[in-house]
Amino acid sequence: KQPRVLRSTFSTEAASNDDGASSAAVVRGLYAEIVGGRLIARQPADQQETGDLAVALETGSGNKGFVTAVSAVEVQKPAEPHLLYLVLAFKNRLGAGFIRRLWWADTRDMISDCLAKGGLTDRRS
Repeated sequence: KQPRVLRSTFSTEAASNDDGASSAAVVRGLYAEIVGGRLIARQPADQQETGDLAVALETGSGNKGFVTAVSAVEVQKPAEPHLLYLVLAFKNRLGAGFIRRLWWADTRDMISDCLAKGGLTDRRS
């Protein structure tokens, strides 16, 4: 469940990747303690920010515009200007190593796309 009202697929991807990375950070910290042993109070937070935890965090998106915006050398103002800071924050997380990689998946390769829009096609032809 997202606690925000969103108007476009770009804003949905930006918000869901931000929310997902925040939730994954907790799981990542817990798993890092399982793998590497107990961490003292400030260690997980410091290691999360630099990407030094035992477990890497990657995220994916079905919106190529979001991936392109975050990957751009200079971030352009999105059509919904209030998303600029969300995109910049995500880009900073990538640059700092908090998120190791952002990848794009074509929605035509997702089962959810077929289920939502109906019809399966053979893309081999």
